[in-house]
Amino acid sequence: MVPMANDYIKNQTKSNTFYEGSGWFGELVTLEPMDGFMLKSGHSGTLTYPAGEPIKGISSGNSDNLQLRPDKGLKPENYEFSGQITASVKLDGKSFDSNEYCLFSIVDGQIRGVSRGMLFEPTRQYVYNHLTYSNFSEGDTIRFRLYDAVTDNWYAFEESVVFNADMLIANAFEPFKLERSHLLESSVSLSSSIEIWPNPMSSLATIQFTISTDQPVLIEVMDYSGRIMDELELGIKKAGQYVTEWDTRKQPPGVYFIRLKNAPSVYKKVIISR
Repeated sequence: MVPMANDYIKNQTKSNTFYEGSGWFGELVTLEPMDGFMLKSGHSGTLTYPAGEPIKGISSGNSDNLQLRPDKGLKPENYEFSGQITASVKLDGKSFDSNEYCLFSIVDGQIRGVSRGMLFEPTRQYVYNHLTYSNFSEGDTIRFRLYDAVTDNWYAFEESVVFNADMLIANAFEPFKLERSHLLESSVSLSSSIEIWPNPMSSLATIQFTISTDQPVLIEVMDYSGRIMDELELGIKKAGQYVTEWDTRKQPPGVYFIRLKNAPSVYKKVIISR
């Protein structure tokens, strides 16, 4: 299959788009065995990838040189769905001619995606081939922050996107524009949050939670009337993001609420089914 304009391929962490006259653009260099991929194409055939063509846009900088603070360790494998936003960034009306900037997508204080600027040769503009993640197929409001490694400054943008699984928003010729920004403190401010999957569930469930301060962590399981049916005591944790498991088999089927004890407004509605 000869690739055509707007053919798109991704794995869990990287993606590429084919542009007519320019070729593949992105960070996905090879297709490794046992690695899952998704291909979107308007025609059928057998794809040979990348068919001897160099992949354009791969960041030449070393991402380890970026002091991404705080180091929260985004783990795409914790999320069921992903979607792509191809974005451009301006601060005070000025575009960037460097890849020493890092774009973050944020949902309820959680980091959901990280990318660096890549030069798109046809326009000579730096764009962000940005994958972002969710455990809900639609509905999360995605906001954006930019880290400047040279000045150690963070910027927040007013523009936002509503997540849909496997969404493809904009492209390198006409990127999604992030332009309305303001300066933040030199950190990513995370708020307390909790997520759980699968949902509905039948046996074991994964709980991912974020706490904004060092604190003892107690996760409560309540039934529909508010009675506490189970508790997970996890000890004192430093501010950050964590994952734990919950054995639901000792609870009867029904509707439950999972709550962080020290953040009573942070909870999730879940269903246990057999």
